[in-house]
Amino acid sequence: MFMRIGSVPDAPFTLNGTNISDCFSYVYLGREVNMVNDLALKLVRRESAAWGASENIEGVMKKTEIIRLRAHLFDTAAFTALLRLKDLDSSKAV
Repeated sequence: MFMRIGSVPDAPFTLNGTNISDCFSYVYLGREVNMVNDLALKLVRRESAAWGASENIEGVMKKTEIIRLRAHLFDTAAFTALLRLKDLDSSKAV
């Protein structure tokens, strides 16, 4: 399998008479590599981690009437979750 650059025509690719299929994405060293090199999957994972962290403190936030304190609690929990996820991502790259 190979990845085709956008400027290359969609002609079949053969090697020693064997057709080689092209692919849109593959996993390399535990990370997905794709043609658009987007970060959508990583962003979805980080967003779900932030919401998961907010669910852990949801009861405390509902009891807290001070809006600024609620925002601070959410920011602290979400930021901690994002930092942990960043550490996990960097440990996978090694």
